[in-house]
Amino acid sequence: MTKTQIGNALDSLTTDVIATVIDLVRQYRAFGLVGALKQGVDTPHRARIQVTAWMADYNARNGSGAAAFLASCLTAAGSTKTLSTIDAALATVESQCLVLVNHVKNDAWTFDQVAAAIEAQVPKPVVELLSFGQLPIPANYTTVWGEPW
Repeated sequence: MTKTQIGNALDSLTTDVIATVIDLVRQYRAFGLVGALKQGVDTPHRARIQVTAWMADYNARNGSGAAAFLASCLTAAGSTKTLSTIDAALATVESQCLVLVNHVKNDAWTFDQVAAAIEAQVPKPVVELLSFGQLPIPANYTTVWGEPW
């Protein structure tokens, strides 16, 4: 990966983590996969641990410099974020997920309640991403065969 690619990945890390959580909640809703929901709730914690472990490995191999390297990657990508702001954002999401874990452990919440709490916290997008199958077909559409749809 180039420094720009690494910087872009770091820049979007919090967004990607939240998207992963939401995707795993959807899997839970669609298929009843409790493991998917548990994995979703664990995702922010795991992301922070993975970044920390990567930095420790980088420092072990190079003597030090992981933070400076990642900062230079963010700069190369044109990001205005810092490692501290990224970590703080992930820590906030992780904290919210830990509250849900405590509700399950201490307050006998169901996994449906956990999923509902996550869904309630996620802002609804103004425009959903469209797939080919969701695009409308104009009323006057004619196929390449010259036939009306």
